Amino acid sequence: MRFTLNPAYHAFDVHLYCNHPAPGIVFERFKYRELPWINLTKCKSDNGDRFADITVNLPGVFHFYVSFGKGSTDDALQ
Repeated sequence: MRFTLNPAYHAFDVHLYCNHPAPGIVFERFKYRELPWINLTKCKSDNGDRFADITVNLPGVFHFYVSFGKGSTDDALQ
């Protein structure tokens, strides 16, 4: 699954979190992980093509959310 940013958010420091586990990790409903943004242009001033991917390896309903700024330091999100 691929997440992309709306152009209105390209200028912001956006952090994306999802509770879908990484491959080989047991699902825990309230444990979120930050998904890294991939920027194909490798240019820090051009965020227009940022995206984040998840390889869905479990069936079910998963949640995601975004935060703006430096991200969360909550241990539950690690």
